[in-house]
Amino acid sequence: MKHAIAVAAVIALGAPIPAPASYSEHEGVTLFTERPCTEAIAVIDDPGKDIPSLARMGAAWGWLLGYDTARGGLHSEGKTTLQRLRIACAAEPTATALEILERF
Repeated sequence: MKHAIAVAAVIALGAPIPAPASYSEHEGVTLFTERPCTEAIAVIDDPGKDIPSLARMGAAWGWLLGYDTARGGLHSEGKTTLQRLRIACAAEPTATALEILERF
């Protein structure tokens, strides 16, 4: 039985993971471009306790920092870009994070 479980694990780990058809379909991107801003902030704020959750949090941080850098820095008035995003998202929680960031 243990041998069968080990073989199944090796097969599962070796199986190809389907990739999104394009960058815009990646979960880390759609978190900011298609879903409410509250979801993006929740991912950044709650890393969870497992590796997939930590990876998702890291990807969200990376997306936000990359966008901020590409736009020349969106921090203003002594507030970081994330602080500005939180404030704007609280006022308009159904907007996507990208919609809000585009206004900065």
